[in-house]
Amino acid sequence: EGTHGAHHFLSGFQQSVNRVNNNWFNKKPGNVFLHDNLYTQVQIAYAVPRIISLITVSDGNLFNLFPTDLHGQPDEEHYIISLRVGGKACEQVEAAGKVLLSQVHAEAFQMVYGLGKNHMQELKSRENFPFSQSWSQQLQWPLPEHALAYRELLLINSFVHGIHKILLFKISFTRQMGDEMHSLAHIHNSYATWRHKTGLTGNYLLR
Repeated sequence: EGTHGAHHFLSGFQQSVNRVNNNWFNKKPGNVFLHDNLYTQVQIAYAVPRIISLITVSDGNLFNLFPTDLHGQPDEEHYIISLRVGGKACEQVEAAGKVLLSQVHAEAFQMVYGLGKNHMQELKSRENFPFSQSWSQQLQWPLPEHALAYRELLLINSFVHGIHKILLFKISFTRQMGDEMHSLAHIHNSYATWRHKTGLTGNYLLR
């Protein structure tokens, strides 16, 4: 667990302005305020591209579909996802005990970011979501549009750490349908700014 970080993506003056902006404008209800050095640590952490996948959850009749970038596969059999404690998305996943995790093409970035509000939405009927006409192998849940690959996951354990619940799943099925090199991912704008100023190439989509 990180306790302190420093970077040179931005000048010292720019970083000071960002800290003032963070302190003045990001203390909003429902927003995660990053106090002290945490904002800098997040800028560093998001210098590594994070794949944004879509989570599908269902009670058998109704669905929810929302993005996540806090996830990863620690070994061949297990998968970990982190969701906000108290969010409806987390409650729905725990109630269902299973999820469909889909990697999507970068061209779907506007659709994916638009689904962010669903972390705090109730389950709804299928037609409320951008699902395709394809279905997952075992769960038989609809795949989102632009899906390149998916995993069907069964929840086996969880614990709370800070404002997040860490969810441990067993991978029950995996399928790749497209080139995962085109998967949607994001980085922090401070790192993107540094890359641009130093002449490094990048394929950026602005939302």
